Amino acid sequence: MDERRIATMSRITLVVQNMMMVTEFYRDVLQLKPIFDLQVQPPQWIEFNTGSCRLALQVASRVDGVPSTYSKIVFYVDDVDEARKELLERGAPMGEVEDDGRFKYCEGQDPEGNKFQISNRPA
Repeated sequence: MDERRIATMSRITLVVQNMMMVTEFYRDVLQLKPIFDLQVQPPQWIEFNTGSCRLALQVASRVDGVPSTYSKIVFYVDDVDEARKELLERGAPMGEVEDDGRFKYCEGQDPEGNKFQISNRPA
């Protein structure tokens, strides 16, 4: 695995309680451009272009057992299985590789329990 590849941050995900209020803040106050929306009611997921990576907002009711202050950094990798294997060899706690039919991803955590994800979904 190319060392630089894991350093490519593609998305930061914030879990929010009030999707409309937080969406309005990032869209209207910070003037970030929405680039992806699930288009469901009530809104559950939206992504903004920050210029360098995406900022995703996910409504808390879609995430079981995590606090409302939960956040996750997502790193792009070409090969999720290979990246997971190498991260495990380096001592990173990693979950199983998931495949939703479009993208593969795998959850991990740092020594303090902060979540991150590796994914082959490009930014």
